[in-house]
Amino acid sequence: DGTPVPFWWARLLQDSAFTTKLACRWDSLRKGIWSNAKIFGCIDSIANLVEKAQKRNYYTWPILGTQVWPNYVIGDTYAEEVTNLKAWLTARLTWLDNNMTGTCTAPVLGIESKKSSMSFEVYPNPTDGRFTVVLSNATAGATVNVSNMVGQIVRQTTVTNSSQRMVRMDLTNEDPGMYLIAVTSERDTKAHRIVVR
Repeated sequence: DGTPVPFWWARLLQDSAFTTKLACRWDSLRKGIWSNAKIFGCIDSIANLVEKAQKRNYYTWPILGTQVWPNYVIGDTYAEEVTNLKAWLTARLTWLDNNMTGTCTAPVLGIESKKSSMSFEVYPNPTDGRFTVVLSNATAGATVNVSNMVGQIVRQTTVTNSSQRMVRMDLTNEDPGMYLIAVTSERDTKAHRIVVR
């Protein structure tokens, strides 16, 4: 788009320590929250959430099947638009997987050496604002944080004992959108999920 590439990008990519950490971080994310399954699950969740709204949108602005700049792929239906998004992301992620600079040869910042033993699910997702975090294995003192997409913590609660398995959260006073749920403790790394409000 004509925007100049920041000069320090090229300089960073000349540093083998940086490229090693970059490759390890990319590998870690691709095996977790940036895996195709997680990304497509999020897309499907949002597509389901806005199913009624998209009908109103395309009724008001009938642009399906029409070229709209800068899109070069034209979907005739909303389902085709979702499929096209997934196809574009698949191609982009595959390219990044094959062209990521550096080689992950050692653990970086504890990412590879320490896997989280905590796991949890969020129900329902998408949510009307009220949802439950179901912990598979919690530790007393573990913290459940809910952050918006700019990183601000909007809700926080602490697991009071190791037998606690359910944490109820309420975002009904927050704006609609995506929120990041993170569970962490002093002795464990963070586990993440995305919830759609």
